Amino acid sequence: MPNYSRRGPSGSSFGGPGRKFSNNGRRPQQKRRGGGEYINPERFVQAAKPVIDEEIFVPKNQFADFDVEEIIKTNLAKAGYVTPSPIQDQAIPFGVEGHDIVGIANTGTGKTAAFAIPVLHNLMRFTDAFAIIVAPTRELAQQIEEQCKMIGKGSGVMGALLIGGMPMGPQLRQLRSNPQIVIGTPGRIKDHVERGSLKLAGFNMVVLDEVDRMLDMGFLPDVSYILKQLAPERQSYFFSATMEPKVKALITQFAPKHVTISLKKQATSESVHQDVVHYTHATDKVEKLHDILNDDKVEKVIVFDETQR
Repeated sequence: MPNYSRRGPSGSSFGGPGRKFSNNGRRPQQKRRGGGEYINPERFVQAAKPVIDEEIFVPKNQFADFDVEEIIKTNLAKAGYVTPSPIQDQAIPFGVEGHDIVGIANTGTGKTAAFAIPVLHNLMRFTDAFAIIVAPTRELAQQIEEQCKMIGKGSGVMGALLIGGMPMGPQLRQLRSNPQIVIGTPGRIKDHVERGSLKLAGFNMVVLDEVDRMLDMGFLPDVSYILKQLAPERQSYFFSATMEPKVKALITQFAPKHVTISLKKQATSESVHQDVVHYTHATDKVEKLHDILNDDKVEKVIVFDETQR
């Protein structure tokens, strides 16, 4: 559990001189198409399995009850945060107390706020607190940054976003402002460390989000490299949907004395109905999507695509 010094007043805002929140310079990724035998996707989809005897979650806390900085509570209240999810209800108090946390939970359970709230709380309180948040993809890193912006609005905490596919220039300017929180992908973070633009020895809080996905993508060497650069006395957050042997080995090596919060009972895909929609050409694809969205039975929708563009 790291020791911190009390932070004094700060005159700048999160996302101010350190991080300029802009989409300028983003380049769309090129689609890659390969040949080979056609595989019918219907082989890999399944109907949803009903959840039997699901327990009703009764939170111990409300967001207003957490022992965090008042500006965080104000920002959460403005955003409509009242009752925490199970992972938030259990993880935030341990995080505020400085414990290492291993959270096993599916995507979409509120993991970002579960680590962002205690991390930002400590960044606001202590002058020598610095945090790095590592995510497997630039889209997830951007989502984390957006939530941190909301939670830490007006706090004086400065941040930097380090992701691939973006120019180095703006990132170097952000790092020269000595940000308290750095959010990024493993490869780009390592690039900055190796070129000397990011020194991690003073970072005493680290978050690895979607650890299993990062390792599946081949980032184990980069993640291990980053963790070895951090302050020896630090607080660690590891969030993963599974506890595979390689995930467990990483956690055992870098956070042996941790609190485990496990909420996963079944794979997310088991409770989500899957289907295949066939279309003939691009305009037909859009029309099929319109038909689905206009269905009275469809209330909330998330649309995933290959790239942000």
